[in-house]
Amino acid sequence: MTLSHPPSFIIALAGLFLFPRAGSSAEFYFNLKQRACINQEGKQGHNKSYLGECGTPPQVNFSREARSHQNFRGADLKGAKFLRAKLDHIDFKGAHLENSQFIQTTCQSCDFSLAHASNSHFDGANLFDSLFILSKLEGTSFFGSILQGADLRKANLKNANLKNSKLEGANLQGCVLEGADLTGANLGETPLQENQKKEGLLVLNPTDLKGATFNSKTKLPFSKETALQKGMLFKDETQTK
Repeated sequence: MTLSHPPSFIIALAGLFLFPRAGSSAEFYFNLKQRACINQEGKQGHNKSYLGECGTPPQVNFSREARSHQNFRGADLKGAKFLRAKLDHIDFKGAHLENSQFIQTTCQSCDFSLAHASNSHFDGANLFDSLFILSKLEGTSFFGSILQGADLRKANLKNANLKNSKLEGANLQGCVLEGADLTGANLGETPLQENQKKEGLLVLNPTDLKGATFNSKTKLPFSKETALQKGMLFKDETQTK
């Protein structure tokens, strides 16, 4: 006999496996103050085989899937695949996303604050209005990505690839862009003073731009001379041909 739906006892067993029991001492949740997953006893850890907050699900692959309003706070999602997925209001706060792939993913209004996402790939992704506050994004690639309106305050983007990315209206205040590739990137054309703050405009200072590369196609909110004074490196396209 062929069943069109799985028996109810199978669903119940799956629920026990994927979801820790409420009130259990084994249930961990993300503590924002401690920036770690803890249980009711204050011990750090993760919920094994759990797909959700502070979970450690095996081999996550949500490529081409559509997901919205899910909680992955503090989850261990290293190497996860979200290629060409459609994500809306997903909470990745404090999650471990090292070496993950969000290539050509639409991830609007997602929260990556405090996330560990070094050496990950967001190439061609639409990250409009997403949050990356205090995120660790060293060596991460955002090649050709849309980061308009994104909040990257105090994020670590050291050696990140932001080539041809769109950053108009993004907030890069206090973030580290040391050694980042900004060639062809659009950071807005409105020049801002050292301490100027205006809603809707890009705020760069005090951002670490030492060693960040730019070229004639890079749109900065200040002049080429100011960029060089800030320690940025101009890349002459003719020298690479």
